Amino acid sequence: MVKGKSGTAGSLGCGVAEAPTADSESVPDAQLDNCGVEGRDSRRGRDEYGGDPQSGSATRFRRYPGRKGMRRLLIILAVLGAASVFAAPAGAAPPVLVSASHVQRHPAASWTLPPGVKAAVAEVATSPATSTDGYFFQENVKAFDVLQDSQTNWVYNSQLDPGVYYLHIAGIDEPCFYAGLCPVREFTQTATLVIEAPPPPPPPPAPRPRYEATVRSVHPGTIKDGSRDWTYRGDTVRVRFRNAAARPGDGALYRVCYTKNRRLACRNGRIFERLWDSWRLRIMPPWAGFVNGRYRRYVEFTWRIDRRIVARKRIWVYE
Repeated sequence: MVKGKSGTAGSLGCGVAEAPTADSESVPDAQLDNCGVEGRDSRRGRDEYGGDPQSGSATRFRRYPGRKGMRRLLIILAVLGAASVFAAPAGAAPPVLVSASHVQRHPAASWTLPPGVKAAVAEVATSPATSTDGYFFQENVKAFDVLQDSQTNWVYNSQLDPGVYYLHIAGIDEPCFYAGLCPVREFTQTATLVIEAPPPPPPPPAPRPRYEATVRSVHPGTIKDGSRDWTYRGDTVRVRFRNAAARPGDGALYRVCYTKNRRLACRNGRIFERLWDSWRLRIMPPWAGFVNGRYRRYVEFTWRIDRRIVARKRIWVYE
């Protein structure tokens, strides 16, 4: 019978038993449960199981972890639990966006659906920023549609203004969602959608020129005749010419010729927009009379643009 510090092995308390001999009985484990760790492991020379490494004897003492070991074990378990909570769902499968475009400024997209995934919504926004649930911020959304479960293409029914937009498609992976591994919405990658401004309309066709010319006396007492313009020898006349149908910025060069001393005299000028090009001419005595064997009582003016006659005017000379 092995004696301990506080009694025999049969009545072993919280004392530490002496090292057993080969003929001695081993101390049962149940009796050691009443003893503290400090009491069991305080004896020097004990190995991990309470045996004496010098004598080779072994007692079936179990060494329990202390406070530090228990704390390490709890930390490891907490880290593993957190990793399992925040790990990415292994089965998440959002729709796969194939194209993003527009049809006459109507946003359009096409995508594919993995097995078990249903289409949910389509969104277009002016910014790629999203909230925690994956949707674009509401103030930036310009197009939103609810999709059919098996839908794989989409064209929005309203036009958007020219600009740069961002598009994505959301679906629901039902097997993953009902297993608690995926959120209710799984979004595709965000695609950039550029809607170009339409080309400017072609300019309207140039209006047909409408040239106007006048030759009138500057004398206040000239003959008033609604059928023709009159002057007299030695009088001064004002000659004017313009394009009454010209557009802003239009201009043209012209050449005007008139009878002078039984021959033609010519002068070059330029008209701009709808302004009159004006100059003065004094009618001298020889200018009216016989011209090419015919007697004429008028002076004739002819205007040409690109060698083409565009206007004629006569002023009659009173004798």
